[in-house]
Amino acid sequence: MFELINDSYYRKQLSTFTEGSKILIIGDPKGKVKELATLKGLLPTSIDINPSVKSVLKKNIVKSGLKANHFDGVLFSHVIEHLQIPEVKKAVAEIRRVLKPGGQVLVVTPINSCIFWDDPTHVRPYTKWALRTLFSVGFTESDNFKRVHQKNLFGLKNHKKLNMIFIKGD
Repeated sequence: MFELINDSYYRKQLSTFTEGSKILIIGDPKGKVKELATLKGLLPTSIDINPSVKSVLKKNIVKSGLKANHFDGVLFSHVIEHLQIPEVKKAVAEIRRVLKPGGQVLVVTPINSCIFWDDPTHVRPYTKWALRTLFSVGFTESDNFKRVHQKNLFGLKNHKKLNMIFIKGD
């Protein structure tokens, strides 16, 4: 993933979280996002089902075993499209469980395009509507969503190739 997407992409995603926040980064096999989060003054925990470095915990978000109500924020970027529907539902429930009340979640996924299907590990695309539906129980769309979207969170010329929602736990 990091060979395709530069550091500034993730720096901008991480900028949605307040300095000093405990954040969970889901899908960070090389620990690169964790390093960037630490440099931004965040307190990150990274998990991945197949980590290649020791600083990343080998855990699956479907059943992480992480402490309940522990994280101020969750970065769920470019992971959901790799999960089957039953796993997605369990992942959403697990995110809700580990997130503190009022904590924020940033979900990012590519849109359905011909390039989407070039990655054989992609299971299905998600529209913003589908993401909002999946995260409708126990979450509300953050007031920061429009602000974040308007400032072009991704730093890409054509950021409309991505779907994202920025939500907070109830």
